[in-house]
Amino acid sequence: MKTVPLHVDVGARVVGPVGALVYRGGVELNSEDSRFGGWSGLLVGQKGRRMLAISDKGWWLQGDLIYNQRGDLVGVQDTAILPMRSLEPSSNFTLDAEALVETGEGGLIVAYERQHRLWLYRDVWSSPKPISMGKALSDLPLNSGIEALVLMAPGELLAITETGTAESNFTAFYKTQSSISRVQYPYDSYFRPSDAVRLAPNSLLVLERGYNREVGVGARLVLVQLRAPNGNFEITGDVVVDFGWPIPLDNFEGLAIVSRPSAPTYIYLLSDDNYSRAQRTLLMMFELEIWR
Repeated sequence: MKTVPLHVDVGARVVGPVGALVYRGGVELNSEDSRFGGWSGLLVGQKGRRMLAISDKGWWLQGDLIYNQRGDLVGVQDTAILPMRSLEPSSNFTLDAEALVETGEGGLIVAYERQHRLWLYRDVWSSPKPISMGKALSDLPLNSGIEALVLMAPGELLAITETGTAESNFTAFYKTQSSISRVQYPYDSYFRPSDAVRLAPNSLLVLERGYNREVGVGARLVLVQLRAPNGNFEITGDVVVDFGWPIPLDNFEGLAIVSRPSAPTYIYLLSDDNYSRAQRTLLMMFELEIWR
């Protein structure tokens, strides 16, 4: 796999209503391997040294992240593309992986679209185990399923879809060990959730993407608070930043976070090229500032 540095000045700031991002490096990923592309979901582990992504066609992508002496992202090396094991005859239709989260115990949970389901993997080499969602996912449209997964607490999972019963809301599911509750995620008719990470016990950072012919491509980060007054869940959010110049825009579907005590919080974005020559696979790193 080849990496090409992006023509963005390190230190460039994108400022929004409640926060800012400071660009800390990025690359375009290229490969002649026919399996490469369509990456959704992103994890960055081992204190920022290792990345893992999933594809629309049932592949894992893993690799080591490379930094310069200042700690800026400059490349990816030792990459590998591995098949995502299945419990049934696999195809591009059945292995459309869209969201990825760690369990906190070394395991990996993957949300699949088209045949909507959650599967738990011990690691990238193992066969999965189904996670029961009852009939919660049965009424999701074919190509509008779970786009973001967040582990809120041990045994508690938030799954956000890109569909809903009302024009102003999408449906999310809050799953505990004993119940599944429906949550309404706000929708503004343009931006749709594509990934999310946990910032605090009831606080999320959600990556949203937008596209239509009139406006074109858009992306933003939203600070979301999950509240449960009287046992009824409620999601409220504020825009942290809207992406724009000098940051290149594409179909961002992967968001990861690296946070350590007494150190800056870093986030990573990954774009899905939809296997199209008109789009790119971009991996970027930012320092995150939240003002509230």
